[in-house]
Amino acid sequence: MKISNIARFAVVAAVASTIGLVSPGAASASDGAVNWKSKELGQCLSWNSDGSTTTAKCGSAYKWNDIEISPGVWEEAAFKGGSWCLDYGSDYSSAIKHCNANSGNARQQWRELKYAKGWMLKNVYSGECLAALTIQKVRTVPCNKNDSAQYWV
Repeated sequence: MKISNIARFAVVAAVASTIGLVSPGAASASDGAVNWKSKELGQCLSWNSDGSTTTAKCGSAYKWNDIEISPGVWEEAAFKGGSWCLDYGSDYSSAIKHCNANSGNARQQWRELKYAKGWMLKNVYSGECLAALTIQKVRTVPCNKNDSAQYWV
């Protein structure tokens, strides 16, 4: 019996999904608006008035405009206002700062890596991943697929 290529692909995809193989990609929403919800805390990525990142109850006020700026590289612009972007920061913290993607600022560029547990946001500049360590403490840390604080859904 001959198996079609589509059937083979479906079987391979199902097996890969079941065993948790990585499949890098980008989160998608039809309007580009994304709530990055911490799998660990159940709250969404947000920001304080001082520009630091934190988490808060999910809602439209804390959506991010997910913009692909080059293949596999994304900018996370604060949905409210749109001119503020998720930034690596200077002390392993994450922050929001004025967007300047056109200048090639790797501090504001993120790779969205899809795993069975959720998404990991990996900063292009540092190579570290965004983690929600506590409700008030969101920062980048060395990427670790076993750290549930680094998964966003």
